[in-house]
Amino acid sequence: MSTKPEARDRLQVIRKTVRRRTWVGVLVTGFATVGMVVAVYLQQRAVLVESHLLQQDRLLTEIQGAFTQLQERQMRTVSLMAHVVRSFPMGSVVRTRSWSLLSSDSSVGHLAQVHSKGARLLWSRGGHQPWLAREFYEVRSDLSVSDLEAPPPGRDSTWDAVFSVRVKSVFPGQDLELAATGHSLRSVLEPLMINRGVSLSVVNSSGLWFPLYDRDSGGQEPRDAVPLPSSVFEELKTQPRGILWKDLPGKGPLVAGDLVHAIQVKVWGNLDWILVLHVPRREITSPLIAQFGRTGFLFGILGALWLAMAWVLVRRDLRLSRLEEDIEHLRLLRRKDEQLVQAEKLSTVGVLVTGLAHEIGTPLGVVSMRLQLLRRKAPENSDERKTLDIALTQLDRVTGLIRPLLDFARAKPGHEQAVDISCSCRTIQDLLGPLAQRRSAVLDVSIPEDLPKVNGSADGMQQIVLNLVMNALQAIPDGGRVWLSARLDGEFVCLTVDDDGQGIPEDRRASVFDPFYTTKKQGEGTGLGLTVVLGLVRQSGASLAVSDSPMGGARFEIRFKVWRG
Repeated sequence: MSTKPEARDRLQVIRKTVRRRTWVGVLVTGFATVGMVVAVYLQQRAVLVESHLLQQDRLLTEIQGAFTQLQERQMRTVSLMAHVVRSFPMGSVVRTRSWSLLSSDSSVGHLAQVHSKGARLLWSRGGHQPWLAREFYEVRSDLSVSDLEAPPPGRDSTWDAVFSVRVKSVFPGQDLELAATGHSLRSVLEPLMINRGVSLSVVNSSGLWFPLYDRDSGGQEPRDAVPLPSSVFEELKTQPRGILWKDLPGKGPLVAGDLVHAIQVKVWGNLDWILVLHVPRREITSPLIAQFGRTGFLFGILGALWLAMAWVLVRRDLRLSRLEEDIEHLRLLRRKDEQLVQAEKLSTVGVLVTGLAHEIGTPLGVVSMRLQLLRRKAPENSDERKTLDIALTQLDRVTGLIRPLLDFARAKPGHEQAVDISCSCRTIQDLLGPLAQRRSAVLDVSIPEDLPKVNGSADGMQQIVLNLVMNALQAIPDGGRVWLSARLDGEFVCLTVDDDGQGIPEDRRASVFDPFYTTKKQGEGTGLGLTVVLGLVRQSGASLAVSDSPMGGARFEIRFKVWRG
């Protein structure tokens, strides 16, 4: 049997397996590296976003404190001015000093006496004028305040009043109004907003948007108040913390993609305002771009580690491939050595059998002829004839023992051809069926009719099946069972002989194919049957294996190659 194509196919499978394992390892490490890079990027992004949020939380707390201080200062100032207006006449020194105090407070826009029909301006910053069409909310019995309001059409949104505080009934039917301006609010908050990189707006309780500070132009550029769409106003009421703003129904002042952070604050006791900090999305990505150098360095280190790991895997698999090739080569050498040892044994046995055939066969033939001549001359039913019959019977027995030796010596490789396993197995069933019946044994034959033909010779196939089934029938007790089956397995047809006998111990399986090895009783066999089977199997390019049978005995399995023509 030639093992070179088979060995070449096996080595090809090994190389493909090693190559596949190498690429799988490289790809896995590559994906792991990419996963680490993505994880690092997301972690950096999360840290930057959280850093923005923490800074904005602190900033909103500071702004809320500034608003609270502004409210308290406005109430103290208006209470003080109410006392001055009640107690001191126009032109007095106290009033003049009080107006100087108002001038030093940048949050005050004007001070006026107001009544239902008009207002009298007592002091004003930059020509600031009051208006009456506003709603006031009571803070305490003697004090009321207005909400953040946009100025009337045509009035400067920067300098006109935004919210006002009134002391009731300073004079009969007249209130004292102290107003703040949009510019004054910005001047109070501007020290907190410089270099923070964010814009600040305030939304009043009715959904009017007041931009107070812009991250690019600061608080110097006038901006008009904008009524918010209901969808935007409701979304801001949920106090979003660090969300990327999305487009909502209705056009609002916020741009999709801005990072928005809002908080609702209570002012003057019963008014809800919303402080909104918002920054463009680029403020999130720019620090990542600024850190691109460090991130790229980290990526480079990870890439170098991946390449080193891939190189280690490739080298390891190359060494493993060479090692597996060496192991396969050693297996082939061992198999050839076993074949050489078996061939040497067979050669020795062949020489021995040839000598026995010449030295024993010829005299036995002469003796048999002489005995037959004497038997013919002996009278019927005489003692001489009975003696001669016994002698001829024993002589035939000796000849029967020698005949397997002669068949073994004459065993030659046959011409390779296509053999029908099904036909050979049915023939053996017909031949050995009576023997199984005499042993009260069951011979089951399960051979599919559509099995393809295999390499071998018809006589060799029949002798292989005959010897294996005979051995199985002799190994089982009376009433036992032998199962002959075959199946298609890829490019091979597997022929299996199972029995329910005692089986073959694992340490004796390699010896059952040695010439003259037998476990049968003396005179029942020569120990050459399995040796002949192994030789015929190898001549046909097949393989033979012995194992435990599921039936409890021994299993002989032969793998024949499918005939390809």
